[in-house]
Amino acid sequence: MIAMKWLKKFENGLRYIGLLVLAVASFSFAMVQGGFVSWFLFAAFLPVVLYSSFLFIYPIKKIRVQRELANKEFVAGETVPARLHITLPWRIPIPYLFIHDRVIRKRKNHMERSWHSLQVPFFKKTLVCEYEIPQISRGEFTFTDIEMTIADLFGFVRKTFRKEVPDQIIVYPATIPLHYYPDSHEFEYGTAKTKDLVQRDTTIAVSVRQYQQGDRFSWINWKASARRNELMTKEFEQRKNHDVLFVLDRSPCEQFELLVTFCASMITAVQMAGVDAGLYSMGEEREYIPPHQGEAHRKKIFLTLARIEDDASLELARVFQTDFLFRQHIQHIVIIVHTLKNDLTTELVELAKLRKQISVFVIKGKNEQFHREEFILSSTLKQRGIAAEFVREGEFADALSRGEVG
Repeated sequence: MIAMKWLKKFENGLRYIGLLVLAVASFSFAMVQGGFVSWFLFAAFLPVVLYSSFLFIYPIKKIRVQRELANKEFVAGETVPARLHITLPWRIPIPYLFIHDRVIRKRKNHMERSWHSLQVPFFKKTLVCEYEIPQISRGEFTFTDIEMTIADLFGFVRKTFRKEVPDQIIVYPATIPLHYYPDSHEFEYGTAKTKDLVQRDTTIAVSVRQYQQGDRFSWINWKASARRNELMTKEFEQRKNHDVLFVLDRSPCEQFELLVTFCASMITAVQMAGVDAGLYSMGEEREYIPPHQGEAHRKKIFLTLARIEDDASLELARVFQTDFLFRQHIQHIVIIVHTLKNDLTTELVELAKLRKQISVFVIKGKNEQFHREEFILSSTLKQRGIAAEFVREGEFADALSRGEVG
């Protein structure tokens, strides 16, 4: 990197020396040859030499640049707007200013995205450049540096300066909206429904409210109805069945983003239902967030989902074997995988013997095929009381209508 920097300086100096040689040669030609044409050529070339000399000593390192981001948090698929404020040290005519802003995603493939712009400042001392990063993907992104290049019209002098302007944004996984309606005891997305994770304790009435269509006749509070001259129903305390722990398989696969999206959507829906949700995943690092409620807890889970990668070296079946966590008090485990394998099926059957409630979702892309072996293994799981569902991309809502989550 340092060698390249010095090489560029050497090339720039060499071009400038070449320019001076041409200036001396034109002057010598005019002195020897004489005449109007010779001196006219020298006079026409002299402003180019003077401007290039002035640009050669231009203090490019004194350029001030600031990046402005409207937000630090985004959702996958959104557009990230950015604005650069540039202040030049001298008000001189600059024919063009080339700007290169670099952003790197902190993931195993270290994807780099850049924004390029060619500005024509001329006599302007301040510039404002706006640009967008469309369709941002899930992950943690770091804006590293901004590179600026100025040059004269003929390319005799070219100066480049790179300034560190660090910024960071986090892009959370996208979710599919799943809505829960307490009165109907079901999740719903279009026509998709699944069992309620919250039950009402009809022995404890905590308040009264106006009667709504669908309320049971036995819930009517006749005394309160008589006082207010309208039907009033008892409002009961809600009781959670149990906590839900989501287990995300991080085995390397091309459809890992689908697994993350499905997991994020399910966690959001479950928490909206009033049930404590947690997350477990094993890759290069073990990630475990115990089931809990609240927006801060949900944000913690989504931050983990934004950062994790499909970098597991240990099979999920082996994880269930070795991690004692799954044999503790957690009663309901929802497992999200891309491929259903025999060894995983065996471990889940053993885990179900501990009276654990287990649900398995096998996620595939639109054009992927489910294997015959996976259907056989899912039948084995269902015979042991384990819910197993196959879900394609674009059919996440239908999975809730077919398979139990609670």
